[in-house]
Amino acid sequence: MGGKNNPKKQAYKDWTYRNTKRGFIVTKIGAIFKPSNLKLRVNRNTMWAPQCTKEDIYQKLMNHIIIMKERYPHTDGYICHYCKSPWTFKTNFTERKKSKISKRSKMDPTKDKNFSIDRWDPTITYDIENIRFCCLGCNNRKSSSTPLDWKNFQEGEDDLN
Repeated sequence: MGGKNNPKKQAYKDWTYRNTKRGFIVTKIGAIFKPSNLKLRVNRNTMWAPQCTKEDIYQKLMNHIIIMKERYPHTDGYICHYCKSPWTFKTNFTERKKSKISKRSKMDPTKDKNFSIDRWDPTITYDIENIRFCCLGCNNRKSSSTPLDWKNFQEGEDDLN
């Protein structure tokens, strides 16, 4: 009996794949291009249609990994752009039922080091120059702050010294 005929087996098979390094990364990159992510949402006045392709993002990720391996030879290069911690690739197991929508939690501390794709400047879309690869924790902490905010924060600290 294959996964097509058995939804529980298929859900487990999908979950197993999404918890691999490759499966997690492919899923994250693909999520940027999902039609539902290209629509205007409630409480959001913009939508972020990527100005690059999945292949562009994957190539940039491979370059990131090579650069990080050179800078941090003791790692495999799968590390956060910001905090330099290794990424994890964990997802929750859910059986997707049409009548039940499961809400995901970005603040789950066990997933704080999960691979994430950040828009360096949150005021512009996913563009090859605007993408950074980081952990979910750093992406959440950075949130919607902009490079101008960081300059102002630094100036505020400099004023104290």
